[in-house]
Amino acid sequence: MANKDELDISNQSFSKVHNLQENYLLPSFTDAHMHLSLYTLLYSAINLRDCQSIKAVQKKLKKGIGRELIVGWGFDHEQFQEGRMPTRKDLDTISSEIPIFILRFDEHIGVVNSEVLRCLEINQNTIDPEGGKIGRFSNGQPSGILVDKALPTEDILNNSWIKSSMQKNLLKVQEEFFHKGLTTVSDMGINFDTLGFYRDMEEK
Repeated sequence: MANKDELDISNQSFSKVHNLQENYLLPSFTDAHMHLSLYTLLYSAINLRDCQSIKAVQKKLKKGIGRELIVGWGFDHEQFQEGRMPTRKDLDTISSEIPIFILRFDEHIGVVNSEVLRCLEINQNTIDPEGGKIGRFSNGQPSGILVDKALPTEDILNNSWIKSSMQKNLLKVQEEFFHKGLTTVSDMGINFDTLGFYRDMEEK
């Protein structure tokens, strides 16, 4: 790189000159610590950060009707007027057929509707996974509240109801990264399933 006065390519016939019009030229960027699979899942998520009630969450999530998967992110139940966590019953009022999954702002607690519980094969007899918790109503039936290792994000690509949506999102994520000059990223949550997913997408 050089300014006009310093530039001398008279002996370099293979060179090309590009006038940047006083703009900057930077190398591409690398993100060495990223959770790409989770970012891809949440890419089209409905923002729930400003919701002050479960009713507000429901109203926002209804905008996702028509999608094959409705994902919401960022709610804080401690700010809700109802003074409680949402449950699958609250999400089932939106749809009991479309999978619905919402994630709290800290990404340690989520809530799913009955369709997701069915897809995950979680029922009254399902035991809590190590490092996780399945919320339950007083009668022992799952409430839809999932904590840490019980979350579907712990094994994203083994869930067919998520995979199709992620395939579409990943292409959009890729374009966003390229637009921002980000050409190399890592995935800190990768496993063999995730690796296989990326390889399949590369072949497509």
